[in-house]
Order: sequence, then structure tokens, then C-alpha cells
Amino acid sequence: MADYESSNISSIFWTSDVEGPLGSTSPGSPFFYQPSGPGLRTITASAVDPVDSSLRGQDSVVLSFQPAPPNLQILAPEPGADVFAGLPTELIARVTNLTRFPPAQPCSSMVWTGFRNNSIVFDNLVGCSVLGTFPTAGAGRLRVAATVDGLSGSTDRTFSIVSDGKVHVAITNPLRGPDLLAHLERGQAITLSSASTASPATYAWTVQNISPTGILEVPGTTMIGQNAAYTAPVAFDPCTEAPKVRFTVVATDLLGQTGSASVTAHVVGLCIPR
Repeated sequence: MADYESSNISSIFWTSDVEGPLGSTSPGSPFFYQPSGPGLRTITASAVDPVDSSLRGQDSVVLSFQPAPPNLQILAPEPGADVFAGLPTELIARVTNLTRFPPAQPCSSMVWTGFRNNSIVFDNLVGCSVLGTFPTAGAGRLRVAATVDGLSGSTDRTFSIVSDGKVHVAITNPLRGPDLLAHLERGQAITLSSASTASPATYAWTVQNISPTGILEVPGTTMIGQNAAYTAPVAFDPCTEAPKVRFTVVATDLLGQTGSASVTAHVVGLCIPR
């Protein structure tokens, strides 16, 4: 490369023989590159003098990127959170070092194992987001494992399984994804469902539309029952809008004790450009 310190060069341009143009940096600044997958890459840095275009130069280096085992992260239950005995618990995980494009999560290869006091409670749950139940109190542990491109990885989380006599609630549909949002299609009809540690209990659902700023657009509507029918909104332009809806359910036992749970859903539609 030319000596940028004695020239008018203001930008270094980076390219890959696989991914194509990667971007630019100012001379002397580092460039951070993440390959789209394993294998050999020829990375080229080039520059052209803005005053005299005949002054140009480039340099290349060949790099070999080896595949790495999937790095798994458990998103729910959160660190330090208790899990309640007998209540379905949302289990969510993701792989954080995906190099494939698009970076779709390998949900079909994620397998969950749940332990209570080091004894297996379940070991056949598959997915990025699933429901697992620990029937009785004790010392809990979760393990999620996945295989990506022939390489395997896993991670564990420990927690307490609690039975405290209080009312705790879980929304069992819709479930959140690895982005911690539920996802609905425009106009999709679903059955909202829930569970609680109280039996018997009465249930009341509130559905609220959320504006892009996070402010509630309307007070919301209330539906009674452990399960409730809901249809996602259709009155929006999917090319420019992606509304959010917040579902909240409150359970009340015979003593008047209450518990609640909420889930926010992202509503999307097919954009047909005009």
C-alpha cells in the first residue's frame, strides 16, 4: 500500500472474494470483519488518491476461518429468577455466534433437558422457545444443547424450584421467540392461553395496542376466561408499520390473591410495494 501519511488518501476500501465489498475505514483504523461461514477468504484493502486517480494501490491477505461450536445462551428463565412448581415455564435460548446468512436460529436442533435435584424431569423438548414444567420444589437445572454444521455445544442454568402458596401465572400461548417477542401475522386468529398455580382460579385478559413510542394507544379490551380468542389487527400498512400488542392475564384464587403475566407480540404483514 502507498504511504497514506504523505498522501491525500482519506479512505481504505475492504473487499472479500466471497462476500464482496465489506466497507471502508479511515487510514490507520482497524476494520472488523465477520465471515459469512467457514473456509478461505482473500481480503483486499485498496485505496485511490482523490487528487490523482493514477495513484492507487492494494494489498491482499488470505485467511482461513474454521467453524466454531455453537455458543448457546439461555434467555428465559433469566439468571436469578425462580421457577414455580407445577407452572409451565417458558424456556428460551439462542445461538450467539451464527455465521450463516441469513442468521436463522437452529431451533429444530435445540434440545432441552430439565433436572430436579439432579434427576431428569424432561429431556425431549425441542425448539428455541418451549414450555417445561417442574412438578415439585427443589434444586433445578436446565441444559440446552444444539448441533450446527456438525459441531455441538451446550449450556446450563441453575435455579430454585419454588412452591410458596402464592398465585403465579404463565402465558402459554403465544410464546416469545429468541428476540423476547411473540410474533403474529396480520389478521391471524389465535387462542390466548394461560396457566396458574391456583386451582380453582378466575382469569381476565387485557389486550392493549402499543404505539412505536411504547405508549398505549387505547385503554384496551378485557376478556374473561383462562383461554380467550384473539385476532391480530389488520388496519395498518405492513410496508411502513409493524404494530405491537401487549397481552396481560390476571388470575385470582378463591381467597382473592392475584398474580399476572404479560407478553408483547409483534404483528407483521406481507408488504406489497405500490
